[in-house]
Amino acid sequence: MDAYAPKDLLVVTTGSQGEPRAALNLASYGGSHTLKLSKEDVLLYSAKVIPGNETRVMKMMNRLTDLGPKIIMGKDSGLHTSGHAYREELEEVLRIVKPQHFLPVHGELLFLKEHESLGRSTGIRHTTVIKNGEMLGVSHLRNRRVLSNGFVSLGKEDL
Repeated sequence: MDAYAPKDLLVVTTGSQGEPRAALNLASYGGSHTLKLSKEDVLLYSAKVIPGNETRVMKMMNRLTDLGPKIIMGKDSGLHTSGHAYREELEEVLRIVKPQHFLPVHGELLFLKEHESLGRSTGIRHTTVIKNGEMLGVSHLRNRRVLSNGFVSLGKEDL
């Protein structure tokens, strides 16, 4: 980002719910993250706060306010849309990417199965759905090993 003038940047980031390791939350602490906000910036907060996250989000928003950007948010801002893609958008991504293997993740089993069906309808032959807590083995990786941090190394580097 340093290669561009701030006025030429539009940054779409994670963390609308104040998740501890998400980019927006990290930026709210100022100076210690790649994303740095200042008085010259405009923050478009298009999300709705999920019930149960109100305190965490407001603490983050207060820290962001203290950094000085103009913050535009709320139902009257005309910004909000769903945080989830529509079926047509998911289908478009699958048609563009054309994956050889497809594993829908994050959601209820009913919707994971529907997403798998959508993948098959776009021509993906190898699809898998796993339930929460299940592990998926991948057999064609050579030189793999599980590292002490739980990641799998493909032999190219130590994570």
